[in-house]
Amino acid sequence: MDKIVYRNDDGQVIKGYKFNVLVKDGDYFLTDLTIYADGLIYCLGLIDLLKLKELLYSGKLALKLPVNSRILIPNIGYVISLETDFSGYSDDRFIEIIQEKIKELKVEINSRAIVFQRFKECLLESNDFNIESLKSSWGLLSEEDKLTFDSNYFDPIKELIKTKEIWSSGKRESLLKEYFEGEWLEVK
Repeated sequence: MDKIVYRNDDGQVIKGYKFNVLVKDGDYFLTDLTIYADGLIYCLGLIDLLKLKELLYSGKLALKLPVNSRILIPNIGYVISLETDFSGYSDDRFIEIIQEKIKELKVEINSRAIVFQRFKECLLESNDFNIESLKSSWGLLSEEDKLTFDSNYFDPIKELIKTKEIWSSGKRESLLKEYFEGEWLEVK
């Protein structure tokens, strides 16, 4: 039903889900509707949930269509519908699903924020308690979210969780500047 995608917004990676929907513009054509963790939706441009509801309830977006309707599928061509129910959902249920997915994505954003906060605490004061707190918050991340941490080079968060090593103040100061630049932080 849905596919995981990512959007780059000024260097910030924002996770999303992509669904197929139908747009009615004379005939129907198959297009993507993508929802993102920040609550924005991409379908016929970048829109919000209110605009999505407007498009769906006005008939511009469709989840059902008349039998024998022409549907343009990009890179394939036209096909004729044999069924009326494209998605299996009512308009209201589809909106509920979109809202649920956005909530799921926001929980993941909060989990990432917690991981970075715990990492900052480890850098400010390196001790076993802070490292265990980081490890616990890391465990709350989904496997997909863990993959967004760069595995091609030394990732200090993953390294700290793996080794549980107490780092020198010099190393911690360097990482604080790299990850939390612009903040005044005092290493203990």
